[in-house]
Amino acid sequence: MELGPERRSQLLAQMQKDVEFLRVHQIIDYSLLLGIFYRGQQPDDVLAAMVSSTPTPPPPRPLSFHHNFRLHHLSGLSQPSMEPHVPFFQAEFGGMWSADKSKLYYVGIVDILTCWNTVKKLEHAFKTVQTGDPKSISCVNPDYYAERFMAFMRRHIE
Repeated sequence: MELGPERRSQLLAQMQKDVEFLRVHQIIDYSLLLGIFYRGQQPDDVLAAMVSSTPTPPPPRPLSFHHNFRLHHLSGLSQPSMEPHVPFFQAEFGGMWSADKSKLYYVGIVDILTCWNTVKKLEHAFKTVQTGDPKSISCVNPDYYAERFMAFMRRHIE
């Protein structure tokens, strides 16, 4: 993914928060789902029509008022208005433009979201004996899984 330094930093920071949440909750087996729209394939107005006609699920319920709304004062006498806050990674047709604006990226962390439990620990032990390398297998503890996931993201997001 070619985002440029500022967007790269923003996306990696958000991913780190998401991965930390998964790690703390002892979840493994997640992946990055990446969709790419190449701008030259269809005119922009077709893209806009496709995006606007796609049903959008309702936003998740806010954890707190401050996370999802920004207050803007229109004048000293008027009441503040509430404008929904759209995360940077969804602000452009629901995605993020590449640094050169040739690609529109859609990203999300998805997959099975398996809990690290006794069965997974036994699977890890068995596969470690089988392969001889505890870090080369997919079933690893949540701390290492999170570290490996973020290292991969840092290598492949520019």
